[in-house]
Amino acid sequence: MYAPARYRIEEAARRAAFVDAHGFAMLVDVPPQGGAPLASHLPLLRLDDGLAPGDRLLGHIACVNPQAARLRDGVPVLAVFTGPDGYVSPAWYVTGADAPTWNYSALHVTGHISAC
Repeated sequence: MYAPARYRIEEAARRAAFVDAHGFAMLVDVPPQGGAPLASHLPLLRLDDGLAPGDRLLGHIACVNPQAARLRDGVPVLAVFTGPDGYVSPAWYVTGADAPTWNYSALHVTGHISAC
């Protein structure tokens, strides 16, 4: 995800707080042999104090979910956590000459699956 430097969440404690506040994530995987990505929406909980490289998340996916068959030990995944979002009108700016935009908060976490 493109994020200008001023909007990035660099501190592990702030990333952890974001996951705690918005724990319903989209888990995405792409098969290594090619094919379409799959995504499932599921709750993910932190198992470690922060959210730094090497820290763990815990979640559950139903066995009947087609994505479950692809999620084996070592498969790379992307978890997308989203927070509040909303439209920003040009009328809200002092000059009024700005383009409309959309403000949002999101955190992308990459890692590898390990089954229990």
